[in-house]
Amino acid sequence: MSSKDIQHTDTVDFPRELQRFGKLLRLKKESKEPLNSPKGPFYKWTDPTIQNWISGGNNIGFSLDSTDLIVLDSDSDRFESYVRNHLPETLTIQSGSGGYHFYYQISGYDTNHVINESGKELGSIRAGNWYYCVVPPSTHPNGLKYRISEKRLIKSISLNQIEDLLEHFEKPVENEPTQGGGPARRPGVGSYEILDYPNRRFNKAEIFRILDRKNVLYLLKKDIPKSEKTDRSNRDFILAKALAEEGIDPEVIHYWLAKTPKSSKYNQRGSRYRNSTVEKAIEAALKDEYVNFDMTREYETKATVVTYQADNADSVEDGDRCIRFEVTHMTGEDDDGEPLDVEFVSMSKGTFRDNGDFGVQPQFSNNSKQLGLADIEDLEIIQKGLGELIEELES
Repeated sequence: MSSKDIQHTDTVDFPRELQRFGKLLRLKKESKEPLNSPKGPFYKWTDPTIQNWISGGNNIGFSLDSTDLIVLDSDSDRFESYVRNHLPETLTIQSGSGGYHFYYQISGYDTNHVINESGKELGSIRAGNWYYCVVPPSTHPNGLKYRISEKRLIKSISLNQIEDLLEHFEKPVENEPTQGGGPARRPGVGSYEILDYPNRRFNKAEIFRILDRKNVLYLLKKDIPKSEKTDRSNRDFILAKALAEEGIDPEVIHYWLAKTPKSSKYNQRGSRYRNSTVEKAIEAALKDEYVNFDMTREYETKATVVTYQADNADSVEDGDRCIRFEVTHMTGEDDDGEPLDVEFVSMSKGTFRDNGDFGVQPQFSNNSKQLGLADIEDLEIIQKGLGELIEELES
């Protein structure tokens, strides 16, 4: 963009929206270079040192460090068009070169990022890490002033919107060949195809059995147990890895992650996060020494009993504790490839939770314990032992 195409408007005053931060740097005259260091010293707009510096015809910069602000620095019509069409109108500064600095407020983002497309730099995201921007009434090295193009309040944007921006300009290349001319790598799913990942597809009932057996079926429900301490990223990862351990095709894993509550991170973030979650889960399954994709095992729940604190099912209340006992029939091969045909009993702790229209329902933690083989005599001994233990504790 040539200097004759630049349309400067409004005022040369320093933006009022930035005055409250006190993060101004002294820059050299008609230069972007700091007088001292990008790490300071910093001044407030009203500081006589800054006022005298400006009066002398020198430049100033605004440091983004330790603020909740980022700047989308546009050096191209394409990047500028995306910002104006997809993000809210906000404080905008036009530089002497004709580009635009769009100021936004955001929580939890501190990464500087250059936006490239086909090898051409279109702009950048400027965040913390001692990054600063030249601000009015500074003068560009070409002799033109930095000016306020749009005098507006600084608007807030979300991490999702940043993800969408990055994905728009940095879409993965489909069917990119791997080194050595090996199998193609599908976007967002990593290199597990090269490692003979099974890519199995099961029907809904089989997936439910897998998730239930691994005690993660509750992650698909609307209400997450209060006892579950993991963050949203971990919940997505736990569900994805549970399926990856069975060699489930990544497209199927994506399908079931999308079935999680709308408040889940998977359903609130863009494809970059979603693909990364599935890729990391599969890579973790591949590295897990206890995961054996060659083993063929089938599980069938033969019996389920839930015991609870209340005297009967009608008097169960939100917050009541419960325990689930299950008998599972397992067939297939053991670790040595020998035939396997056993029934075992497992126990899972849980809590009843109010699940809206579905009423109060039990929800179980991610930790189950095997009590042993489903032998009636063994279970009777366990029952007797528990009764004696209760008597001992009560005394």
